[in-house]
Amino acid sequence: MYGTEPNGLPIEASSSSSGKGKSKLRSASRSSKNINHKPDETAEERRNRNAHNIVEKQYRSRLNARFEGLLGALPKSLRSPGTGEGDEEVRLTKGDVLDMSMTYIRTLESQRSDLEKEHEELSTSIACLHAMLANESRPDLDGFSSDST
Repeated sequence: MYGTEPNGLPIEASSSSSGKGKSKLRSASRSSKNINHKPDETAEERRNRNAHNIVEKQYRSRLNARFEGLLGALPKSLRSPGTGEGDEEVRLTKGDVLDMSMTYIRTLESQRSDLEKEHEELSTSIACLHAMLANESRPDLDGFSSDST
């Protein structure tokens, strides 16, 4: 559980691949831009370029997986803005995911601050009540309790 929504319902992180109105990261189609290789390219240069391309593709895949994970950690109410069309799949950019994440983090920080203030107020109230109880149970010098004067 990740807290509560304004209506008091718990916020759960759920997979972005389940349910109606699911959100997915938008991705650009990848096709080789260098279809016609340089005629003067050696076999070693071609191997090096191919190795580099493989490493870059793995890097992009790992990065995309992290963004998908981040998107999946966001509450469903943030990931699926109400469009009114339940079955529509929402495509999000990585920037959208980062923006939603920052908004959610700020919301959680605000909720935490509010809870800390409430905790301080309740702790102060408890301390006051303990002090009042201690004063009531301690007899005065005359043998009467402090509340009977």
